Amino acid sequence: MSSPGLRLRRGKKTPETTALQAIIRMITLKGYLWLEPGEFRRFTPSQAATIAAGRGLKGIAWRSNTGGASDDRNQFVLFGVPGHPDITLLKVSPDRHAFHWIGLEVKGMGGRLNENQERFHALVNGMTTMPSIYVVTQPIDLEEILG
Repeated sequence: MSSPGLRLRRGKKTPETTALQAIIRMITLKGYLWLEPGEFRRFTPSQAATIAAGRGLKGIAWRSNTGGASDDRNQFVLFGVPGHPDITLLKVSPDRHAFHWIGLEVKGMGGRLNENQERFHALVNGMTTMPSIYVVTQPIDLEEILG
């Protein structure tokens, strides 16, 4: 989905996009509420996570786009937070009163983090105020994380 006035450049399908699609399917099959961009605007993350917990789901997940696009005047516009992971999960805790933040950065075989992703990864994994983790993943790695 793109915002009005922005044209996203679509490239070739890569191993990362194939892995990302598989991970999104796996997330929904494992009992998470997947929020599309339009749905995400209707709720705050905590409201959506509370809805998920009330429905007995494991949590919520959404795509976190970062990048750039050209607007109607052909000016390049950046969006998102550099280094933010591809997918954000709020996993409901076992007591259903708290949420764990999980960032999933999807890489194809041999893929590596760029400099911004490495900084964001270090920041998140160094947080002590809330349970959080930033994971570099492929579909086969997710079984333990998703539960």
